[in-house]
Amino acid sequence: MEHKKTFREMKERLDKIESDHASLETMRPLLTGLQSDAENNAHHIKVLTARINDSENRSRRNKLVFYGHQDTQNE
Repeated sequence: MEHKKTFREMKERLDKIESDHASLETMRPLLTGLQSDAENNAHHIKVLTARINDSENRSRRNKLVFYGHQDTQNE
């Protein structure tokens, strides 16, 4: 009698493990997609950061003042 109870409990636990595993397997494609999205976002952030830095540097160059030097129209 005790063996049947133990066997039944083991079967229930195994069924739960199999069910949990199946749930995790359905999430695998979602996680792969999220990982891909995160990599794309990281790339976009890197590109945008470079563009911001470039814009800030160009803005600083436009604000330089050189005393004793005449500015010409096309500089």
